[in-house]
Amino acid sequence: MHQADLLQEFLKFAGEKQWHIEENTEKFPIPEEIFQRYSVPESWLNFIAYFSCCASPEENFWLLTCQDYQNQNAFAWNEAEQLSLASAQNETESRRIKAFWNQHIPIAFRTDGDYVYYAIRLKDGAVISGCEPEFEECEIIAGSFPEFIRKLIGYDG
Repeated sequence: MHQADLLQEFLKFAGEKQWHIEENTEKFPIPEEIFQRYSVPESWLNFIAYFSCCASPEENFWLLTCQDYQNQNAFAWNEAEQLSLASAQNETESRRIKAFWNQHIPIAFRTDGDYVYYAIRLKDGAVISGCEPEFEECEIIAGSFPEFIRKLIGYDG
């Protein structure tokens, strides 16, 4: 499935499931600080550039959008990192947390119980997930961002 097809399949899914979708008509860019910190996968960047809002009907699951990375929402794009750093017991633990997050860019959150994040692991593009209280203890959810979206929409082709 090509990038444009993936976006169209997701939009079809989102419409059928009544997701809250807003197109990025303001053309909010990803802030330069994101590019300075992360080498982001093109497939992810092209996909999220379409949205200024992308949330489930209950708004307890959302994909982070260009607008989110500009910190224009109540829930920060790096909320899990901030919470982990706030609970770090010492400088060694803080360095370990920062090292982890320098290698994982958050791409989605779920809040229908524990806080759960989804992130792209930059070394191989896999999508991982972790939850509170130890956000850095994570598991692989998908081998790539496109695979993550296909799993989200239940695509089996």
